[in-house]
Amino acid sequence: MAGVFLQQACLQYQVSDLLAKKILGKESVYLAQSGYVANYDLLQALVIPAKTHIYIDTGAHKSLWERASRGIIHKIKHNSLDDLEQNLRRFGSGIIVVDSLYSGKGTIADLIGLCNLKEQYDCMLIVDESHSIGLYGSHGRGLASLGNVTDRIDFITGSLAKAYCVRAGFIAGRAQEVLYVREKSSSSTFSSALMNWDIRRLQRAINIIYNADKERQRLMHIATTVRHAAVTLEFDVEQTPLPSPILCLNAGPNLFAKKLQSYFENAGISGAIFIPPATPLNRSMLRLTLHAGLSDEDVSRIINTLEFIAQHHRSDLPYTFLKR
Repeated sequence: MAGVFLQQACLQYQVSDLLAKKILGKESVYLAQSGYVANYDLLQALVIPAKTHIYIDTGAHKSLWERASRGIIHKIKHNSLDDLEQNLRRFGSGIIVVDSLYSGKGTIADLIGLCNLKEQYDCMLIVDESHSIGLYGSHGRGLASLGNVTDRIDFITGSLAKAYCVRAGFIAGRAQEVLYVREKSSSSTFSSALMNWDIRRLQRAINIIYNADKERQRLMHIATTVRHAAVTLEFDVEQTPLPSPILCLNAGPNLFAKKLQSYFENAGISGAIFIPPATPLNRSMLRLTLHAGLSDEDVSRIINTLEFIAQHHRSDLPYTFLKR
């Protein structure tokens, strides 16, 4: 059945309401088939082609660019409030589009600063919390909640395939606005709704993650420890205002990314390569995604591998380290 035909008493609405009230702190949630679909649907509903001004961070996820590209795009330098304000001052109000935690960099957005500019220039703000929901704040409510700006953000979106390990995505906001998006959404009208087994799994995951503050504390400790080691060893990694579980190591051309990956794999450590079209040409990277299940021995192995690469392979990886 297409999602647009679901009735209020159905399981999907019950779990949507649970996610909205217990985790996201919003009036309403629309569950989509994935985070990609959620972002596509939201911007499809909001963007007036060739008229709506879209101020989108250059590091924003690909799914946010798909329908945003129908509007008048202003590419904002990554995490630059100054560049955003210059564009807002020149072109006027529109929709600001960002991630809270950037999956391709491990960097964290200044949500308070973004909310201030959003209100000053009468804009709408969309924040994708795919990689931060479940990890930050009390009960894993995300970076918006941690920064106490949930009510100042118009729409919070995300994938539930990360911390929640569920095949679904969401759009959270005010009830009437979420209803508008659901009614305008192509996937809600023309595609099947979520399967009940995915919804049941999400229902269970919400309660597990809600009660996982101890695991979140452990993850933040691991993230701080590993990033500190990488910075000390002069890897060219982004500094973050909060611990970030995503550590991205620059590799340059694809050949170097594969070489960098092999050093970790030889130590029994799995890292994901990002190459074009996921990155610009000759700007490939290797991403280490940390999690709370890592033991102290696992963390030591990661740090030892970083040390080994820095000591023995610095010359093999000309794009991975800071220039001396």
